[in-house]
Amino acid sequence: MYLRKDEQVLYSLRDLYRQYGYQQYQVTKFEEYDLYVRNKNFLVSENMLTFTDTNGKLMALKPDITLSIVKNARPTRETTEKVYYSENVYRAASDCNGFQEITQTGLECLGRVDDYTVCEVLMLACRSLAAVTDRYLLQVSHLGFADSLLRDTAEQDRSEILRLICAKNTPALKQYCAEAGLDGALTEKLLLLADLFGPLHTVLPALEALAEDDQTRSAFRELTEIDRTMAAWHLADKVYLDFSIINDLSYYNGIVFQGYVDGLPSHILSGGRYDRLMEKMGKPGGGIGFAVYVSMLERFWSREESFDGDVLLLYDDSSTPAQIAGAVEQLTAQGLLVKAAAAGDDRFRCRETRLLRNGGMQE
Repeated sequence: MYLRKDEQVLYSLRDLYRQYGYQQYQVTKFEEYDLYVRNKNFLVSENMLTFTDTNGKLMALKPDITLSIVKNARPTRETTEKVYYSENVYRAASDCNGFQEITQTGLECLGRVDDYTVCEVLMLACRSLAAVTDRYLLQVSHLGFADSLLRDTAEQDRSEILRLICAKNTPALKQYCAEAGLDGALTEKLLLLADLFGPLHTVLPALEALAEDDQTRSAFRELTEIDRTMAAWHLADKVYLDFSIINDLSYYNGIVFQGYVDGLPSHILSGGRYDRLMEKMGKPGGGIGFAVYVSMLERFWSREESFDGDVLLLYDDSSTPAQIAGAVEQLTAQGLLVKAAAAGDDRFRCRETRLLRNGGMQE
């Protein structure tokens, strides 16, 4: 059986998630538009494809899977519901020139989310990236630090400071803090947060200086536990700390992360902990998960040599249909993907071309 590379990745990820006890979750292709309007800040884009259902309700083709899973889940605080999915979502293109159908696969853990669950999700994020290439990196952040440091700042200042940290623009961040009248000690902590980057185990000592209250001490403890557990899975060198990863604090809390593969400028995996979304939607317990944007990998695979098949078998009038069939069977029996075509038809990217004349095959 021959599969495209995206199909190979989807099958391998499905097997990976099932190996760790995740069950497949089937979702419909659309939801009531109101679900997305109420949670528009959770979405990558506010633009949606909508239509009116036969019952008069305004519906939308799914721009997101997590919201649907949370909406329909029945989690408890005592148990962990683990699901995975492979679906298409519909979002506006980044240049706002029409909509895109994006294939994504991912997983969600709902209900009881303890330290091990967080570590397992990060491990599966790493192994999801490894299914594409061994040249990958998982960057993690913890919103507990930013949330604690900016707790008493005005909403306008908070948004701008988070934007500058996300951009790692420390000169502009320092200037803005001064103009906003922020305490000098707080400014230094925010600058340290923006500057920190590197393998998790190497930057933890510097981060410990910011663990001054219950929230930041809890965040530091969680990051330390993650570092130890990822080392047990031999993945510590793949996990980097980067506080430029900041998601909406009204939905997310705790760990957030993004995954990158060598050769692509933007992340192909995104995830985080969203207990506040669970609370907003009236669900008990917490939630954490991630999505892999399989459609984005087309650019990665296009960098590699690509073939339609193994052999192009060209024949002329000197060979009978039976002789051509025999040559094709001989090649396919070796597990090769073969296209038989009349001489002159070379519209087939292949590893080799063979000629069939008078029933004899020539390389």
